[in-house]
Amino acid sequence: STKTILIWNPYSRFELEVFGEGADTFTSHHCPINNCFITKNRTWAPLHQFDSIIFNMPPLSLYKFPVDEHRRPEQRYIFFSQEPPTYIGEEVKLFNHRFNWTMSYATHADIRYHYGEIIPLPSAPATHHTRKAYIQSTNNGENFAAGKTKLVAWFVSHCFTQSRREKYVTIMRQYIPVDIYGGCYSLRCPMNESAFLSTEPCYDLLDSSYKFYLAFENSFCNDYVTEKFFDVLQRRIIPIVMGGANYSAIAPPHSYIDALQYSPRELAEYLKLLASDDKLYNEYFWWKPHFQVVKRYPFLAANALCSLCDKLHHNKTESIYHDLAAGW
Repeated sequence: STKTILIWNPYSRFELEVFGEGADTFTSHHCPINNCFITKNRTWAPLHQFDSIIFNMPPLSLYKFPVDEHRRPEQRYIFFSQEPPTYIGEEVKLFNHRFNWTMSYATHADIRYHYGEIIPLPSAPATHHTRKAYIQSTNNGENFAAGKTKLVAWFVSHCFTQSRREKYVTIMRQYIPVDIYGGCYSLRCPMNESAFLSTEPCYDLLDSSYKFYLAFENSFCNDYVTEKFFDVLQRRIIPIVMGGANYSAIAPPHSYIDALQYSPRELAEYLKLLASDDKLYNEYFWWKPHFQVVKRYPFLAANALCSLCDKLHHNKTESIYHDLAAGW
């Protein structure tokens, strides 16, 4: 039978909107199991008749949470969040004993919806020796530093964060110029307000003018790596990361710089060294012919919702989160 899915509060996040509605969208996204129907229309059926309900958690208050006295034991309530625990509006523990599955960026989520993925191609190196040869071959390849006149850029919308990244950058700017774009600072670059993402002209600016980009996360949380890291990897600029994820499990070696391995002053000095030596700079792009960066929301949404459709058909195990904080 067709499994029905309701998105309870769809306008809070666009990540689910891009998948589309109805039954045909599962077919158009090539879901292996496509006998599902998804809608954001709460009146399409009585609440208890839906097989699953997805709740966008960051903006959801407990008093807006539905109370359905007819809820079926096999109905799945899904906790969905692309934000880390520090940015949930209410204490997560208030939602204990309500959810059956989680959908998030976390590797242990019941349904994984990550911000991006880096896929090895057939030519990806299997040994350190091969990777070293690829790195050395960049000496005769494209010069990614050509024409760039500026050093470090940062697009930022949260002024004060749990990770205290702004403190690190403040110290770093004493030793190297950092151009900061966004509402917290004076420089501006157009933003897609509906999706809260930087626009193509902003990334084109990075490509043409800057050598480094600060992909600093607003929170130190396991697995939390947002779209900026993957966006920049697709470009001609070296990302500098700061976060709680294991980046070595996500991206190829020598494709990024981990700021947490340096003091702000040490990092500034290392960036100036790379900026002054095109050979060293270009070595950070060795991986591009051998890996593919996947960062398209329709594709990522399809991965998650196809997985949900499959799970609704095949996973009959009863589960409920009595301690959401521990399971997220």
